[in-house]
Amino acid sequence: MRRMRKYGLLWALGLLGVLLSLPAWGQVPPPPTPTSLTVTIEGAGAVNVVPAGVKVGDKYHYPNPVTVALTATPAEGWGFKAWRIGPVGEDPATRTENPIEVNLTAEKPDWQATAVFVRTYTITATAGPGGKIEPSGTVTVLEGGSQTFTITPDLGYEIEDVLVDGDSVGPVSTYTFNNVTANHTIHATFKQITYTITATAGPGGKIEPSGTVTVPYGGSQTFTITPNLGYEIEDVLVDGDSVGPVSTYTFSNVTADHTIHATFKKIALYTEDFADGAPDWTKSGLWHICEEACGWCTNAPLQGKYAHYAIPNKCSYDTGRRTLGYLTSPVITVPANRELVLIFDFARVVEFYARATRDRTYVQYRLGKGSWRTAWSLSSRNEAPNCGTIAIPIKTGRYTTLQVRFVFDSVNSYNNDYPGWAVDNVRILPKELVPAGIPLAEEYVDEVESLDEEEPLFVLTVSPNPVTGRIVVFGVDGVAAEALRVEVYDLGGRLVYKAETFGGQLTWDTLDATGKPVANGVYLVLAKVKVDGEWLSADLQKILILR
Repeated sequence: MRRMRKYGLLWALGLLGVLLSLPAWGQVPPPPTPTSLTVTIEGAGAVNVVPAGVKVGDKYHYPNPVTVALTATPAEGWGFKAWRIGPVGEDPATRTENPIEVNLTAEKPDWQATAVFVRTYTITATAGPGGKIEPSGTVTVLEGGSQTFTITPDLGYEIEDVLVDGDSVGPVSTYTFNNVTANHTIHATFKQITYTITATAGPGGKIEPSGTVTVPYGGSQTFTITPNLGYEIEDVLVDGDSVGPVSTYTFSNVTADHTIHATFKKIALYTEDFADGAPDWTKSGLWHICEEACGWCTNAPLQGKYAHYAIPNKCSYDTGRRTLGYLTSPVITVPANRELVLIFDFARVVEFYARATRDRTYVQYRLGKGSWRTAWSLSSRNEAPNCGTIAIPIKTGRYTTLQVRFVFDSVNSYNNDYPGWAVDNVRILPKELVPAGIPLAEEYVDEVESLDEEEPLFVLTVSPNPVTGRIVVFGVDGVAAEALRVEVYDLGGRLVYKAETFGGQLTWDTLDATGKPVANGVYLVLAKVKVDGEWLSADLQKILILR
């Protein structure tokens, strides 16, 4: 019984709800409001209408108010520009969104919409290395439209030029095409930002590289400062500020122009690098100036031209005979009562033979017009090859002039097929200015050395011998004689003839000191030959007069 009451109440409530929803007696529901949308096209393209309704011509009919979606699709080579849209009888509004929705309402049931299509054109945008252009590639632009491009260089680069349709418009950062009615191109080029470093050097040295040096943005550049022979670096100025007497300087992460300037100060009293052939030096024997590469040590300190004791154009001093040569400096003015140092670079490749002294290389000097002093010497007893820099101390005392000479003596004619001796970069400077790292040579002590294989340096020739006529000619073979002095003695020791001449040849008419012909017999000839200012004795010769 209770269950029946419950279900009866629910039925009654439902019936009441239905009755309340019915229109009142005498009321008629309003009729549906038909709507319409007229769609037209300007240009070339198509419009998709959803829902489509009933289409009659360009007009779409709907039985009720409805929201219609319109999508404009341009034909090839055309683009959608805008909608002209609005209720019939009103001025249409221009709207650019696509697709677009149109609300057909009872209040405004009839609408019209025109899809406007225009032709399109392309702008091809490209950029070279070092930057970019945005937008890039093929960009489509509506007829009469505009398009702006932005050109941006990479870090360290700058815009070099912008070409529009192949013509330069300059290094602009933006460019706008207005009222586009044709296809176009735009191309941007870039260049690396560079800065200049101006490198200069005062007298007495050089800086490398020199002049105006171009450095890219953010790059580095190292400069090397080198003093000339006899000079040292005094200071290096970077952008006008001192960085001290440095031998190298590096600009890093360059983002501005700079300057670098090196100054030098003279420290040597005399220098000779043989670059000009050293015309004021005297050279005898096989000494000559050259640039030959003769298999010196790998660290040989030779630069460009140097003085070389060897057969010219041949890395050997093997002439088949004993050779002796002097490389002598001009007279050098020096201060009195000073401690000086003679410095030179050398390379030496000779025979190594510890049992006897051969292939002597030695350095001598003299103060004023005094005698020559040996200050340094090596021979076959010293291992070779050897190269390096020698510093020889010299005390000037009361003298104000100095000469130095380099002497090579092969001693004999054997085992001389070696490159020889090279000397370079001779300089004389005060002891206190000797560069660090160059030790002073120990004082030379002349030792008694075995010269058991020494051969004569030159030969006195006598022609004819025997002498059957009245004339005899004395000559010198083996050296370039400056002068020749001859003395002839009989076997009793009496001087019968004495003469001296310039050069290496002297003629005797076989007359004695009184002008009388000498008697037939054997005579002894003593001769001296002047070589590089020194008189050297020849071996004793015998001559037979037989008339």
